[in-house]
Amino acid sequence: MNAKVVSAACCLLVVIVAVRCGAAEPEKQMGGHPLAGRHGGLAELLEQADWPAVRAPAVGDEPVPLHESQAAETPPGNEDSPEPLQRPVMKQIDPPSESVGPNGVSQEVRKIIAERHRIVDACDLFQTLGDILKEEPMLKERFNALQGADARVRAAAQRVNALRTQMMGAGLPEIRAAIQRQINDAMHVQQREDENRRRKFDEWKPQQQKVEDLYGRLQPHLKPWMRCYHELREYLPMDRQAPDRKAVLQILDAELIGRTDFLEGRVLAALAAAYDGNSAQVTRYLHQASDELDRYLPLSYTAIGEDFCRAVLAAGMPGELGAKVSTFIKKELEGRDIKQQTPVRTWLIASCCVQQDRNVDAKKFFERGLRKIDAYDEESDAVIDNPLIGDAAFFYLVSSSEQVRNPEKAEELLARTPSKGGCWEVVRAKAALAAEKGDWKKAVQLLDECAKRCPAALDTAVAAQRKAYEAERQWLLQERRKKPKGSGDDDQPG
Repeated sequence: MNAKVVSAACCLLVVIVAVRCGAAEPEKQMGGHPLAGRHGGLAELLEQADWPAVRAPAVGDEPVPLHESQAAETPPGNEDSPEPLQRPVMKQIDPPSESVGPNGVSQEVRKIIAERHRIVDACDLFQTLGDILKEEPMLKERFNALQGADARVRAAAQRVNALRTQMMGAGLPEIRAAIQRQINDAMHVQQREDENRRRKFDEWKPQQQKVEDLYGRLQPHLKPWMRCYHELREYLPMDRQAPDRKAVLQILDAELIGRTDFLEGRVLAALAAAYDGNSAQVTRYLHQASDELDRYLPLSYTAIGEDFCRAVLAAGMPGELGAKVSTFIKKELEGRDIKQQTPVRTWLIASCCVQQDRNVDAKKFFERGLRKIDAYDEESDAVIDNPLIGDAAFFYLVSSSEQVRNPEKAEELLARTPSKGGCWEVVRAKAALAAEKGDWKKAVQLLDECAKRCPAALDTAVAAQRKAYEAERQWLLQERRKKPKGSGDDDQPG
């Protein structure tokens, strides 16, 4: 996800191609582009809300209640929309019920993958995406040329009309004759501009039809394709102890051998492998997925691209990939309109800010995300369990910056989480809150639970935190740029 290239591509892909065309009077009809009248191109078409999974619960399972923002398929936010774009909260999905059994889980996962392959093959999805990315710039270029020709036609017609008006007021024959010569010249110019406009229209129209056909081939399949992705992601909870995670990862790994176009599989496999700490496997998956996201740039702004960033974060922001994701988050996500900064995106931005010791910015984006998930709604008694609220509370408890450290706010946030358990981010925050209150035994117990479930990249930091709590002392994030050379790992932030 090269940030400069992504930025340029998105400027292109969010242009509305809405031109006037018609048989006798082409200027009187809007036409052609599949998204004419909306606020985007391919990027907008791909930027859809997450859809709730449709997999039926196993017998005896209770359906998981959805946050309000998950219950409906909401369109992308834009200036005409009263509500901002709301993808669902980063909810940790419970692993499938034990009553399904490992064989049942494997069968369901394989079914979803088979359906994904069928959808991709039905529209040659990635080839079609590539064709749109290739053809749409030419469409924009020809559309701009047509607009320019149209403007020159109008200017030429206005010149002729102005001269005719001038002629009506002229009295002397020699003045009328001079104006008539100007009218004749202006009419020749108008004729040339009309002919040029028709040529530009004839160049634009087949290109517009080509792009429309490509959109027509792709559009019906995008939503089912993304739904498969979200269903598949349910089987990979962000938890090292998830019982079926390794089995699902093995299935993904096998499928990736036979399907070079399984981008989503690589992202999910990287996210799952990051929890085990298999750095070679994670790096291989991520590099391959990164190349494909560079090739199909608008996918960087879907849940697939967001999960790619999550995988790099979970792996500890290693080397070149870490720098690449950090640049993408800062330059592309952080700079987007606030309506398009979903809870997931605000979490990504805040997490990246914490990595860079940008404490005030981290606080701003944590707060923005917390408001989007109604974490401060005093009238609601809903229990919220997701990484955003856990990491925000943890940040307020262990930040070494007095500008943002706020244990009282952290306690308020954690009061909205499950009384027992919760995602590992919430558990880690609860451990820090227990330490804040001097309940060192509880803090150590909660950290032990967190250590079993968090990504392997955090093992060192969690061990250092546990060591501090065992010694009954606080543990704070240390700013990296102020860390003395040669110091040990105990002060490394998580």
